[in-house]
Amino acid sequence: MRVRKIGLALLAVLMLANGLPLDVHAIDIAPLYEELLEARSELSISGQTASPYCRIKGKPGTTKVEANMTLQRLESNGQYTDVKTWPGSSDGTTLTMSKTWAVLPGYSYRVYVSAWVTRASTTEWFSCYSNVEYCG
Repeated sequence: MRVRKIGLALLAVLMLANGLPLDVHAIDIAPLYEELLEARSELSISGQTASPYCRIKGKPGTTKVEANMTLQRLESNGQYTDVKTWPGSSDGTTLTMSKTWAVLPGYSYRVYVSAWVTRASTTEWFSCYSNVEYCG
């Protein structure tokens, strides 16, 4: 295992040294969740209207799902800023949120979801990001 990690690190250094792009999203690392069955966030933009969406589903026996769905804009400094946040909650196993919001052309946007799933006496927190969409 240690040899593999060193090999991956060496490969990354060689790629960067030769000017090759390094896509850190190419490696899927997913944490294990005890209470969560599904977490999904998506974003579509049509004209100057963004349509953020999220779906959080807990395991059977889930008593509460809470989330904050935030539309974020990529600024010229490379940082994302929050544009609008929508809170949501459900007293069942699933929470689905779908909204629309006017956005400015010339920027890229994404959705950030921060959520909590409660089952029995356990509350589990997690977060996820959507795809990035450009408003032309």
